[in-house]
Amino acid sequence: IGICELDLSCSKIINSESFYTKPTQSIISNYCVELTGITAELIKKQGRPFPEAINSLVKRFSPLRKTWFGWGAYDRIMLEDHFKKYNITNPMCKNYINLKNLYGIKYGLKRELGLKSYYHKSAPLTGILK
Repeated sequence: IGICELDLSCSKIINSESFYTKPTQSIISNYCVELTGITAELIKKQGRPFPEAINSLVKRFSPLRKTWFGWGAYDRIMLEDHFKKYNITNPMCKNYINLKNLYGIKYGLKRELGLKSYYHKSAPLTGILK
């Protein structure tokens, strides 16, 4: 789970962290490794159970008080499904902004761009995405 805190007054990331969770029903695909750089070896060394990772995230970032965003709805839906699966009260703020949707509206796109397309067309690459 990657998270960063953005200071809107200066548009800068002021805090960030990755909380690695151990998958319980799947393996890390080559697509995931290519997209994120997260490998099975990394998860074996640094991965934690989902509830433990969420507890750490909540302590460090207090997400209930902060609007959050993502590229599309996939990550939000996956988190919500995991909260239900582990019987965890959703610690995230109800305010969620879908940046993929907003980007499409802003630039008059007929369809939303995938994350790789966005980076290739619009922004400097700052991660593993190729």
